Amino acid sequence: MALAIFAALNSMPASAQGASATPPASAKKQTVSLATIQVIGSKIKGVDMESSVPIQIITHQQIEASNATTLDEVLQTMAISGDARNRTSESNQISFANLRGIGFGRTLVLVNGHRWVGSSDLNGSVDLSSIPLSAIERIEVLKDGGSVLYGADAMVGLINVVLKDHYDGAEAKVSYGNYQHGEGSAKKAQLTIGHSSGRFSGLLSFMFNKEDGINYDDYALTRQHAPIGSGSTKYSDYTPAGNFELCSGKLNAAGGCSARALTDPGGAKGTPFVYDPNLPGLYRTYNGPGVEPTDSYNDVGYRYLLTPLTQKSIVGNMSYQITDDIKFNLAGQFMDVSASKHTPPIPLNLGARGSAAGKSIFISPKSYYNPYGSAIGFVRRELTEAGAESYDYDTKTKAISPTLSGDFGIGNRDFDWEAGAEFGSTYQITHNLNDISVSKLKNALGPSFKDANGNIVCGTPGNTIAGCVPLNILGSGTVTQGMLNYIQIVPSFYNYFTDRDYFAQISSDDLLELPAGELGFAAGFERHSVFAKTGRDAAFDNNDVLSQSRGVISGAGYGSNDTYAEFYVPVLSGLPGIQQLNLDIAGRHSAYDSGVGVNNGKLGLKWKVTNDFALRGSISTGYRLDLAGIIQNTQYSTVRVTDPCSFTTDTKGKITSNRYAALSAAQMAQCSAVGVPAGGYDTRLAPQTTQLSTGNKKLGPEKDLFRTYGFVYSPHFIPGLDITLDYWDVKFRDSIVAPTDNQFVLNCLSNPGDPKLCPNGWVQRDANGAVTFVQHSKLNGAGGERYTGYDFNLRYRFTTSNWGKFQIELDNALLTRVIDKNALRDVPGSADFNKVGVYTTGTTSAFSHYHLRSNLNLDWSRGAWGAHWGIRYYSSQKENCRLVSTTIVGLCNDLGPLQNQGQPGFDPTNPATFKYLPFMGGGSANRVGAYAVSNVSVYYSPTPTSRIKFGINNVFDKQPPFFVNSGRSYNPSFGIPDRYFTLEYSMKLL
Repeated sequence: MALAIFAALNSMPASAQGASATPPASAKKQTVSLATIQVIGSKIKGVDMESSVPIQIITHQQIEASNATTLDEVLQTMAISGDARNRTSESNQISFANLRGIGFGRTLVLVNGHRWVGSSDLNGSVDLSSIPLSAIERIEVLKDGGSVLYGADAMVGLINVVLKDHYDGAEAKVSYGNYQHGEGSAKKAQLTIGHSSGRFSGLLSFMFNKEDGINYDDYALTRQHAPIGSGSTKYSDYTPAGNFELCSGKLNAAGGCSARALTDPGGAKGTPFVYDPNLPGLYRTYNGPGVEPTDSYNDVGYRYLLTPLTQKSIVGNMSYQITDDIKFNLAGQFMDVSASKHTPPIPLNLGARGSAAGKSIFISPKSYYNPYGSAIGFVRRELTEAGAESYDYDTKTKAISPTLSGDFGIGNRDFDWEAGAEFGSTYQITHNLNDISVSKLKNALGPSFKDANGNIVCGTPGNTIAGCVPLNILGSGTVTQGMLNYIQIVPSFYNYFTDRDYFAQISSDDLLELPAGELGFAAGFERHSVFAKTGRDAAFDNNDVLSQSRGVISGAGYGSNDTYAEFYVPVLSGLPGIQQLNLDIAGRHSAYDSGVGVNNGKLGLKWKVTNDFALRGSISTGYRLDLAGIIQNTQYSTVRVTDPCSFTTDTKGKITSNRYAALSAAQMAQCSAVGVPAGGYDTRLAPQTTQLSTGNKKLGPEKDLFRTYGFVYSPHFIPGLDITLDYWDVKFRDSIVAPTDNQFVLNCLSNPGDPKLCPNGWVQRDANGAVTFVQHSKLNGAGGERYTGYDFNLRYRFTTSNWGKFQIELDNALLTRVIDKNALRDVPGSADFNKVGVYTTGTTSAFSHYHLRSNLNLDWSRGAWGAHWGIRYYSSQKENCRLVSTTIVGLCNDLGPLQNQGQPGFDPTNPATFKYLPFMGGGSANRVGAYAVSNVSVYYSPTPTSRIKFGINNVFDKQPPFFVNSGRSYNPSFGIPDRYFTLEYSMKLL
């Protein structure tokens, strides 16, 4: 294509291009040498792409002026940043980029223009918190498809972190921050040392970061189970006192019984009871979540709103000019992170209807602590005496990237070349504190008696179990430390991820002289491979861990050999209305080790109409694999699935949630087709659902088509003003998605047998139609996705003699279309439903699809003083009211009229029987108001080598709006609902 264009252009009359369109090569080289900063957007060194493609640059000065202390906080100042996944995302200790809110795996992160090692969750995404801000010179964000030039994963854009080079001196920085009403103090220290002289330049940046956690209990908004206001109706059935059922029928060989043989001591089937020594029969009926529950338990206070961590990181960047034409560069990193995750205490979910690991465990009728004379065949109890179930993570990340680069000339043409590699690995080991040994728990709940010395021992007379301590879980506070010491274990498991990248390229910005200018060219080769494996310790091998079961996976990975080429083609210049018209043409061929070959291409155009105004546009394709979807540590767990074919009652038989009644006649027929009885089934009496989380070996790649068109306007009559506007449109096919259990059950109900929406065997039901098994894995969606929108940026810089320097920047991201045909997310509805302004519960895309996100940043400096004021704005949203057909449906604020008032089944005293229009049909919604938050910082330099900065985040202590579908009743991207104060001191030492 490039040769054809070149031939066509050469045939054009030279006079049409203007007499001085192409300067001599020597003059051109002198011009280029005037410090043009090479930024992402092109592989051709010397070609300035900053106005040819939509790029946003965040300078070191802008970072220093803000309150940000981590890279992910800096990126949140961009309007195109989607919902964050970081320490404010529940129990998460790593931070990912998510441009446009389209998915974390669809944004590529580079360091110094090359790939960087991914994180411990195996998806290859870079942990943004690993790079100290003091080591960063600037951040470049490409808002265009970058897969053709930079490889897989850059489907919706990429972020390039440029480390400081030629830094001379030493600087120390310490900071302290804390929330006004909660906990969460943060202590950080950074030391940056650099030296530059002659041919050598080197920099080392050290970071120490210790941040405390914040619990759900610290704020009224999160102190109850979400959504706030649902009260005890959402509390847990796993309680400190426990609830139980006896085996009244025939026992099995192990001494337990089936779910059908469970009763209370009075013989009532399916009726859990609470042990009470003060009542006749030593029991009373358990009153769990329902209209007026008294026994259920609020356990959210054990969870973290903000994950605590201790982080140590070293980043280095060194260059040496070997000769005048050859340069060696070495970048590297080592990071060690210790973090914790808290969940509610270990749930004992034992016996019939129990968890996968607990099904064979019951309380023996011969246990010293069992007063009923029958086996206790079902147990639900939270082991609160042990405290929160805690996971301790220790993560080590290493990366090194050596490169050689240089230039040479052939005739009067100049060439640049570069060759190098990147080697990176991440190893994370997780210790599961307060877990329980299955074998020891069986011993402790088995036969026990009081011996002649008055000691309660395990076993039977003459056949005791050495070291065993009998366990008493009937009642609250009955478990002693000695009992815990016997049954507790600390199993561990690990993730290991490696990334290898080898690259070489050559480029020239003056390969050929065309009538309209110089033809630029770049070509290169890249070998990229990733590998991951997971493992576990002996306790898992022996199936001796109560909380979960993890399978052994030896490892998996993939690699590709990529070749690419790019041409920067001047087409016209020096004409009225066409100062310059250039094409950027690129292609990449990826040959995967599996034998799959993929071609991707890009065509870009820049039309400089005048010195002030330019038009630009591009179209490109992309391709991505997801290693985390292929390999995953197999884990079994017990989950609650909201089956549309079911209803739920309390212990008094009153319906508290009736999903079946909300279905259409056609959907009810689908329920009948999978074995559900007319009217649905009661989840309170149904067996629990086992979830298998595992990798999908058949997971294929996803592909996209990205288009963008826009303009750049910098009017000469208003110096310092820059305006950009770009339209963008991205389409995905074969999207990699991970539906929630509820969504997947709905998919299988509506699309039985569809291999993409409901693979065979991924949902299983018993003879009564109840869901007993769900496989949770990633798969390739059947319908595709489409997102469109506009990016508008306005920046104005000016200086006054009396008031100092000012900069105003308004960054806007307007979303106009979100179509997701991959799955019936949330509730049944049209596949063409536009989800702009909708908060969804999908897992591939970010939750929030704001119609408008705006960031306004105001900066001022004068002499030793400076200030920054940033405002983040999120437009209003609506969300599906998942509380429809429950007693707490009134928490949603936009339900519309009742659809079944006065009809059979309607009970005016029980909102669980009310029927509303479906969410995508215009009803059953919750509307969420717009939200804006302000951050302010002021800094002062008492000496030329020191600076003090004081900042306040969420200056006005703005509380976030209420969300029904969020696990914390508000969007985690809004941050902690509290005012945050920071104080920072920095000083140059050399």
